Amino acid sequence: MVRFRVTALALFALLTGAVFALQGLRVLPSQVMYGDPKWVVIGLGLIFGSLFVLWWGRPRRSRVKEQELTEH
Repeated sequence: MVRFRVTALALFALLTGAVFALQGLRVLPSQVMYGDPKWVVIGLGLIFGSLFVLWWGRPRRSRVKEQELTEH
């Protein structure tokens, strides 16, 4: 259940970061963020941070299984 919540939050942050970055790059219209490079940096930070959380929370193989797979 915790993994699901963390994944859902990371995906939300990823989408939010994409919107922030696109508004900062003048791709999506916005009242406040349009054309402001600060929002591009904030958006990219959210994107990379959420990608790290998704990578860190992925299921991993155990070392024993990896050794078994390489031996055969």
